[in-house]
Amino acid sequence: MKNVIFRQLTVEDAPIFHQLRAQSLEINPEAYGMGLIKWQEAPLSSVEALIEASASGQDGPLIGAFSKQELLGYAGVKVVARKKVSHLGTLWGLFVRPESRRQGIARELIKALLSKSKEKEGLEQIRLMVSTESKAALALFEATGFENYGMEPRGRKLGDKYLDMVYMWRMLDS
Repeated sequence: MKNVIFRQLTVEDAPIFHQLRAQSLEINPEAYGMGLIKWQEAPLSSVEALIEASASGQDGPLIGAFSKQELLGYAGVKVVARKKVSHLGTLWGLFVRPESRRQGIARELIKALLSKSKEKEGLEQIRLMVSTESKAALALFEATGFENYGMEPRGRKLGDKYLDMVYMWRMLDS
């Protein structure tokens, strides 16, 4: 994993992020609530707005793993601006290009995301949901301090297939 830099995405990264997110939705549709076609139809301006909200601190962080100018992976947290739940962040995306996997990039993305999330005023914990079939992702989240707090049978439907979803969380200060 030498020469990999982890940093907050900027609006200038929008085109390469848009492309990589589309790749993630195509390769791992079971991992996301959003579909590929909806993402592909999104105008670049909406991707720029997503990145700007993250970069300005209005929303949670969106971290990229870069080698030179190539975006190898990303991880993002969404924060709802309602007072009663503003202490909660939701990990909405974690992806590493297949050719860049098994190098520790996903683990470092999570570490960078958690570190940057601590800077968001009032944010105390991160939660996520992951398919029971995503064994590598489950192991990674457990290894980075996330704990299982429940399971939703048939929580996602992909074509005719149902996926059970595991809910996980962790405090930012742990």
